[in-house]
Amino acid sequence: LHVHEMGTSLRGLAALPAARLGISQDDFMDAVAERVQAVVVPSLATGKDVKILYPPLGDKLWVIPEPIDVDAVRSFAKRDPALYKELKIPEQALIVMGCGRPAWRKGIDLFVQVEAEIRRAGRSDVYFVWVGDTVEVRDRRAKVRFVPTVPDPHRYLALGDVFLLPSREEPLGIVALEAAALGLPVVCFDSGGIAEFVHGGAGIAVPHLDVTAMAEAVAGLLTDPGARKALAEEAGRRIAGYDIGRFGPQMLSILQRVAAR
Repeated sequence: LHVHEMGTSLRGLAALPAARLGISQDDFMDAVAERVQAVVVPSLATGKDVKILYPPLGDKLWVIPEPIDVDAVRSFAKRDPALYKELKIPEQALIVMGCGRPAWRKGIDLFVQVEAEIRRAGRSDVYFVWVGDTVEVRDRRAKVRFVPTVPDPHRYLALGDVFLLPSREEPLGIVALEAAALGLPVVCFDSGGIAEFVHGGAGIAVPHLDVTAMAEAVAGLLTDPGARKALAEEAGRRIAGYDIGRFGPQMLSILQRVAAR
């Protein structure tokens, strides 16, 4: 069983199948636990939520992060000057990137709040770009740009100086790993799977839902190119452990162990 949800989303995981069978969610998950030999989760944070919400699955957990194709992502590493014109952003501007589908847990509204805090602090040279969704921003002074879902988001990510992951819940954060592969330092909350990646010098994790702390972390990186470079270099070293070439052997190892029981 592969689980890629946390908290709010995870609580409703069994609701629909249990309703169809006319049994409680607890009874449904007990039945699942009897049949499942292994539960693969992408992070320790996800595993913790699984243990809390579905205890019968807790002793069957394996942590294997979902992979990215590092080389494919890095093929987009060169900035495309045409995108500055498309987004109406000066080429000398500093850019904070975000990316995600339209979902409450992705925190696009928090992304906009961080932009407002940084702008109020007097940074007129910073633009925020979100790829994958749009929301209404009533403040006409806001320097936020939205890009709809596109087949090549990495072209836009490569414009960034910092990648901001404001997700309320995030089992891992594939797009943050891709941003790290492109050389962007990552700022996130300390409650999700990506915090495990950035811990110890590959990015910055701030207290959960603390928008002010997140804005301060982003602002600090924007004023310190050396810090951005150091975090990006460490992230670049770590990202090899998340490459797709490692995923198959890891999954095969689990399957072999389960089959041998």
